[in-house]
Amino acid sequence: MIPNGAIVTYTGTWIRETLKSADSTFNDVAPSITEAGIALRGAPTIDASIFSSLPLSGGHFQVTFQAQVENGLGFDSVESLLAAISNVVKQVSGNPPLTQSLPYVQVDKNSPPMSTGEPGPSAAGGTPQCLAGSSSDTSGSFNISCWWSNLTSKGLSTVGLLALVIVAGIGIFIFYGPQRVRLET
Repeated sequence: MIPNGAIVTYTGTWIRETLKSADSTFNDVAPSITEAGIALRGAPTIDASIFSSLPLSGGHFQVTFQAQVENGLGFDSVESLLAAISNVVKQVSGNPPLTQSLPYVQVDKNSPPMSTGEPGPSAAGGTPQCLAGSSSDTSGSFNISCWWSNLTSKGLSTVGLLALVIVAGIGIFIFYGPQRVRLET
């Protein structure tokens, strides 16, 4: 039984909507998950490869988030909660999750996360997960690896554009930079 008010950690592999990024797909699904009585807590961790982001690639991505059960009744099993999330993902994005699990359940905010035996990210005491788009891990602490991971995977387009501007600037400087002036006498 997963009681009302329990905090769960969800991890799944979702298929990206055609012509949308992984972030956009998650943002389309998130409000419906909340309407199903599963309130999202904090930012999700979305891990998508460059190749899965190409248009028409049908790419998939890994998503991990924490949520709190707020449907008034709870769920009778891990499977019923996963079925509710799977149903929402399929209705909104058109594709059910390829894989999904609830590796940790926390009965209330004061109790430690308990493993459900399903695969997933590490719980408290292990390596903390990164919050998407920030330099902090799930404990709220600054983490240099989270900063770099979010910069390079979530902000790859920004980093890529910056690199292109720098390369173009160097190229322009080399080809059109200071010219020698010849004085003829």
